[in-house]
Amino acid sequence: MFRLLSITAYPIKNQLGEDTVPLWEVVEVKPPDQPIELAHYLHHYNPQVFLVDLELDLIPVAETINNNVMWVGITNSYRKAYRALKDGFFDVLIKPLPIAAITTVLGEIRQKLLAQDKPITISCPKEIRYLRSGSIWYIKADNNYVIVHLNDGEQFTVFNSLSYFEEILRFPFVRIHKSYIVNAIHIYRIHYTKKFLKLKGCEQFIPYTTSYAHQLEVIHTLKGSNIM
Repeated sequence: MFRLLSITAYPIKNQLGEDTVPLWEVVEVKPPDQPIELAHYLHHYNPQVFLVDLELDLIPVAETINNNVMWVGITNSYRKAYRALKDGFFDVLIKPLPIAAITTVLGEIRQKLLAQDKPITISCPKEIRYLRSGSIWYIKADNNYVIVHLNDGEQFTVFNSLSYFEEILRFPFVRIHKSYIVNAIHIYRIHYTKKFLKLKGCEQFIPYTTSYAHQLEVIHTLKGSNIM
């Protein structure tokens, strides 16, 4: 699922379409009583999309706005909207919001996130690897380290936890088993009886467990709608 962090004066979930809700983990935070830097929320919640009411007394940080988070603003001021777009916001919605406004912009962001082939830096015991996210098939946990499997058949070991990669890679990388994270972009087959899935070009049968079945429901929705 994609993660949306919202700091607005009113609930956002109520404005999302029925087809949008299952695809997004929406974290709604109560507006603070005093000014605070938005970087604080980014570090704590690690969202992919940050929806913020520009009328609130928050302090954006230039280097924060220019990172990998998609920023969306809400305001009734065209001046603030122009400034936010100039600072690097993906979009700014003008109040009062049309019913489908947030659903529409989240659809655009979802497409953009799925199309990204992001650069990834992975530190190994004796080297540093510079990869593109699309080159990763899956990551498998093995005792106190993980093995990263690439789509050219190469694999390498990293002394870190699967939870660490689950947090930094985010969707379309999904945890489907206590020992596996897969790149959902490469999935072309899910066997619900034998509980395994297949990745394009990969001979390995990747197991999944029912405790992570909700992740597969999201993948099925996206692929069934030709979104991914």
